Amino acid sequence: MMMSAINSYESQIIPKHIYEGKDITTNPACNAPIGTGPFIFKEWKKGEFIKLARNPNYWDKPKPYLDGLILRIIPDAAARAAAFEAGEVHYGPHTPVPLSDISRLKTLPHIGVETRATSMSPLCMSWS
Repeated sequence: MMMSAINSYESQIIPKHIYEGKDITTNPACNAPIGTGPFIFKEWKKGEFIKLARNPNYWDKPKPYLDGLILRIIPDAAARAAAFEAGEVHYGPHTPVPLSDISRLKTLPHIGVETRATSMSPLCMSWS
Protein backbone atom coordinates (compact mmCIF):
# COMPACT_ATOMS: atom_id res chain seq x y z
CA MET A 1 0.00 0.00 0.00
CA MET A 2 2.78 2.45 0.87
CA MET A 3 4.56 1.87 -2.46
CA SER A 4 1.32 2.54 -4.33
CA ALA A 5 0.88 5.82 -2.46
CA ILE A 6 4.35 7.17 -3.22
CA ASN A 7 4.21 5.94 -6.81
CA SER A 8 1.06 7.83 -7.73
CA TYR A 9 0.72 11.09 -9.62
CA GLU A 10 -0.08 13.15 -6.53
CA SER A 11 3.04 12.06 -4.61
CA GLN A 12 5.94 13.00 -6.84
CA ILE A 13 9.53 13.32 -5.73
CA ILE A 14 10.78 16.87 -6.19
CA PRO A 15 14.42 18.02 -6.14
CA LYS A 16 15.34 19.71 -2.87
CA HIS A 17 17.92 22.00 -4.48
CA ILE A 18 15.26 23.45 -6.81
CA TYR A 19 12.42 23.92 -4.32
CA GLU A 20 14.02 24.42 -0.91
CA GLY A 21 13.26 27.83 0.57
CA LYS A 22 11.03 28.83 -2.35
CA ASP A 23 7.26 29.03 -2.80
CA ILE A 24 6.29 25.79 -4.53
CA THR A 25 3.22 27.42 -6.11
CA THR A 26 5.24 30.08 -7.96
CA ASN A 27 8.45 28.17 -8.64
CA PRO A 28 9.38 28.32 -12.37
CA ALA A 29 10.24 24.60 -12.24
CA CYS A 30 6.51 23.87 -12.00
CA ASN A 31 6.23 24.89 -15.67
CA ALA A 32 9.37 23.02 -16.74
CA PRO A 33 9.27 19.85 -14.66
CA ILE A 34 12.36 17.85 -13.82
CA GLY A 35 11.94 14.12 -14.20
CA THR A 36 13.80 10.97 -13.28
CA GLY A 37 11.72 8.55 -15.32
CA PRO A 38 11.99 7.22 -18.86
CA PHE A 39 10.96 10.57 -20.37
CA ILE A 40 12.03 14.14 -19.71
CA PHE A 41 10.14 17.38 -20.20
CA LYS A 42 10.64 19.04 -23.58
CA GLU A 43 7.82 21.52 -24.26
CA TRP A 44 4.47 22.63 -22.88
CA LYS A 45 1.98 24.68 -24.84
CA LYS A 46 -0.75 25.32 -22.28
CA GLY A 47 -4.16 24.12 -23.35
CA GLU A 48 -2.74 22.19 -26.32
CA PHE A 49 0.00 19.67 -25.52
CA ILE A 50 2.95 18.56 -23.42
CA LYS A 51 5.95 17.02 -25.21
CA LEU A 52 8.22 14.55 -23.46
CA ALA A 53 11.53 13.29 -24.90
CA ARG A 54 13.34 10.02 -24.29
CA ASN A 55 15.59 10.34 -21.24
CA PRO A 56 19.11 9.45 -22.44
CA ASN A 57 20.17 8.91 -18.82
CA TYR A 58 17.38 6.53 -17.90
CA TRP A 59 18.73 3.72 -15.72
CA ASP A 60 16.85 0.83 -17.38
CA LYS A 61 18.58 0.62 -20.78
CA PRO A 62 17.49 0.18 -23.56
CA LYS A 63 14.18 1.57 -22.30
CA PRO A 64 12.27 3.60 -23.07
CA TYR A 65 11.63 2.20 -26.51
CA LEU A 66 9.95 5.38 -27.78
CA ASP A 67 11.74 8.59 -28.76
CA GLY A 68 9.07 10.66 -27.07
CA LEU A 69 5.45 11.23 -26.18
CA ILE A 70 2.98 13.99 -26.95
CA LEU A 71 0.24 14.42 -24.37
CA ARG A 72 -2.59 16.25 -26.11
CA ILE A 73 -5.12 18.31 -24.19
CA ILE A 74 -8.55 17.85 -25.78
CA PRO A 75 -11.17 19.40 -23.49
CA ASP A 76 -14.20 18.46 -25.61
CA ALA A 77 -15.34 14.86 -25.07
CA ALA A 78 -16.77 14.52 -28.59
CA ALA A 79 -13.47 15.75 -30.06
CA ARG A 80 -11.57 13.15 -27.99
CA ALA A 81 -13.85 10.41 -29.30
CA ALA A 82 -13.31 11.65 -32.88
CA ALA A 83 -9.52 11.71 -32.33
CA PHE A 84 -9.59 8.07 -31.20
CA GLU A 85 -11.78 7.10 -34.12
CA ALA A 86 -9.44 8.81 -36.61
CA GLY A 87 -6.33 7.24 -35.04
CA GLU A 88 -4.94 10.63 -33.97
CA VAL A 89 -4.78 9.61 -30.30
CA HIS A 90 -3.19 6.35 -29.16
CA TYR A 91 -3.98 6.17 -25.46
CA GLY A 92 -6.51 7.68 -23.10
CA PRO A 93 -6.71 6.92 -19.39
CA HIS A 94 -9.43 7.88 -16.90
CA THR A 95 -12.54 7.39 -19.08
CA PRO A 96 -11.38 9.56 -22.00
CA VAL A 97 -14.67 9.52 -23.94
CA PRO A 98 -18.33 9.54 -22.96
CA LEU A 99 -19.55 6.12 -21.92
CA SER A 100 -22.25 6.41 -24.58
CA ASP A 101 -19.49 6.29 -27.26
CA ILE A 102 -17.78 3.15 -25.92
CA SER A 103 -20.03 0.56 -27.58
CA ARG A 104 -19.47 2.20 -30.99
CA LEU A 105 -15.73 2.78 -30.61
CA LYS A 106 -14.88 -0.67 -29.30
CA THR A 107 -16.21 -2.24 -32.51
CA LEU A 108 -13.45 -0.52 -34.49
CA PRO A 109 -10.51 -2.84 -35.21
CA HIS A 110 -7.84 -0.30 -34.18
CA ILE A 111 -9.32 0.52 -30.76
CA GLY A 112 -9.02 -1.49 -27.57
CA VAL A 113 -11.08 -0.74 -24.50
CA GLU A 114 -10.05 -1.81 -21.00
CA THR A 115 -12.96 -1.89 -18.59
CA ARG A 116 -11.30 -3.47 -15.56
CA ALA A 117 -11.62 -0.54 -13.23
CA THR A 118 -9.39 0.55 -10.38
CA SER A 119 -10.00 3.33 -7.93
CA MET A 120 -7.61 5.58 -9.87
CA SER A 121 -8.46 4.65 -13.46
CA PRO A 122 -11.96 3.49 -14.31
CA LEU A 123 -11.49 3.03 -18.07
CA CYS A 124 -8.63 3.12 -20.56
CA MET A 125 -8.66 3.17 -24.33
CA SER A 126 -5.83 2.44 -26.72
CA TRP A 127 -5.29 2.57 -30.44
CA SER A 128 -3.29 -0.16 -32.11
